[in-house]
Amino acid sequence: IGTTFAVRNIDRRTDVTVTEGVVELVDNSSSEQRVLRRVVANEHATVIETRAVAVQEVREEQTARQLAWREGLVKFSGEPLSEAVEQINRHNQRRIIIDDPALATLAVVGSFRANDPSNFAQTVAIALGAHSVDAPDAIHLRQR
Repeated sequence: IGTTFAVRNIDRRTDVTVTEGVVELVDNSSSEQRVLRRVVANEHATVIETRAVAVQEVREEQTARQLAWREGLVKFSGEPLSEAVEQINRHNQRRIIIDDPALATLAVVGSFRANDPSNFAQTVAIALGAHSVDAPDAIHLRQR
């Protein structure tokens, strides 16, 4: 009661961010259902396939950025373009493809509508000195 948290599964990793209360991470692979770890407000836990749990304290603004999707936004504070595109693509059928590997490592900062990949691509292209190409198969980001 009174617990607020978000869970995100990516590949073989599960991320849990807690903003209020306490969440118990439970190993349900056996009948024991052993508690692996308790995660409290302002903590972020990452559970990998081996059931290893890494918990770290996070600042309130980091938590707000990670949970911005609840308001239809994605927020970035220096993440590589490859990670930002991955997050945008999770929210949309229209995909963004980074054609130039050198672009993938450049940092992205800003707040974007999660459901507007065209605007995201155009904005980051301008900010990174790249080019956004709207093609039939996807939106492509390329070096100029």
